[in-house]
Amino acid sequence: MHPKTFVEQRNILRAEIDRLVARITLLEEEAVAHPLPTYLRPAVATDILVDAVLWYPEVDGKQWVVVDEVRRPNDAFKAYESDGCRYGLEGAFVEV
Repeated sequence: MHPKTFVEQRNILRAEIDRLVARITLLEEEAVAHPLPTYLRPAVATDILVDAVLWYPEVDGKQWVVVDEVRRPNDAFKAYESDGCRYGLEGAFVEV
């Protein structure tokens, strides 16, 4: 493949990624509006799984996060990562 072709293809893919990221952002905005579930229980280490939704009812604004990467499931402050930030079991709940 010629380097110019590579650049053209890369730019097409980057534009598509930008469109997908914008769509994900819209979906997240819709999900943020979802009300707090009625039944929650405190999260435990076994709840820390990739793609798990954890709720933080005491937080203003977005009250949930999705586990992107498991770190130290038993740690109150560094159990997992979501959007590049570390979170823990402290104050975390799961839907029953």
